Amino acid sequence: SLGFERELPYGLFWDTSYVGSVSHHLYRTIDMNPFVAPGVRFQPQVGVRTVRAASANSNYESLQFELKRQFKDTPIGPVMLRGSYTYAHFLDDVSDVFGFDSTPSSFQSVSQVLGASPHIDYGSSDFDRRHVGSIGFSWEIRAPRNGLMRQILGGWKLAGIADWQTGEPYTMSNGTDRNGDGQSGPDRPDIGNPAAPLNTRAVIAPGCSTGFANPDLNGACVNPSTVHWVEGIGLPNARTVGRNTQLTPGFNNLDMSIAKSFKLGERRNFEYRVDMFNATNTINFITVPSRVVNSNTNVKPGQISPFLNLLNDNSIGRSMQMRLKLNF
Repeated sequence: SLGFERELPYGLFWDTSYVGSVSHHLYRTIDMNPFVAPGVRFQPQVGVRTVRAASANSNYESLQFELKRQFKDTPIGPVMLRGSYTYAHFLDDVSDVFGFDSTPSSFQSVSQVLGASPHIDYGSSDFDRRHVGSIGFSWEIRAPRNGLMRQILGGWKLAGIADWQTGEPYTMSNGTDRNGDGQSGPDRPDIGNPAAPLNTRAVIAPGCSTGFANPDLNGACVNPSTVHWVEGIGLPNARTVGRNTQLTPGFNNLDMSIAKSFKLGERRNFEYRVDMFNATNTINFITVPSRVVNSNTNVKPGQISPFLNLLNDNSIGRSMQMRLKLNF
């Protein structure tokens, strides 16, 4: 890491830092005896041999900025401002070998035993958030020192923090064991037409002259060059989509608090406070969508394909709480 801080006019402080981290020999899961043909393993005399191998890598780099103003008296009252922004890129082979917090399977797409590159799944981490920013403020409103206006305008405090970040990466899944190694979860589909809409797909259909059909069009036969996702066959190739190439919608949240203090003599005061969480009632998609290309779900023509449906009920809506406090 490397950083510097600079004092600016008007009580502002500017902080800039570079933070990086590189890790090697991280754990991942490898099937040392994969299938090489239907029902036939690499070493046919034994069954599955799953090992925890220390062969994965990760790389994190970020540029971090922060601008803050010290809590000082101003013509409108004491104010504190703080803003931060981080641009970062987090890359790895596997994000969580145990699968507790990561979405893709911890198995690699193609076993190293069959000669695949150990970095075939190297890409954006499940925890990669390319842009993260926040702005916070605190303001004690200045009021007249005496009279009725002091009672009305005095004692007010406003505070809030807004934060946002880009969406969570996720991997499109093929849905079938395209390479015959006994693991269908990590296998990824091919890209038919990169310019085609993301909600178009083609699955293998031997009854079609093109060899592919679109389940979202009542099983109509389609040319794979007219859709975005194509169910893959065989080993990964130049058209196979990479790991964690898709993003969920970004996260945007605003929390605020409003408080009013009433003086009750010299040593006592009464405080009324309202806290608002997700004050703007923003819908934040916090669950990675279903992402299996070869799914059996059918929808009517023109509808959004269910395997890319981002709608869910996990977004936390606006909530408010109020409290009264007597200090003595």
